[in-house]
Amino acid sequence: CLRCPSLSSHVGSVFGLLSLILVNIDRPN
Repeated sequence: CLRCPSLSSHVGSVFGLLSLILVNIDRPN
């Protein structure tokens, strides 16, 4: 995201995207 208010929010969003990608790779619908 552009100019996040805090680093934690940016890290959380990144981990969220990574988790979604890993879940999709692990269990393709």
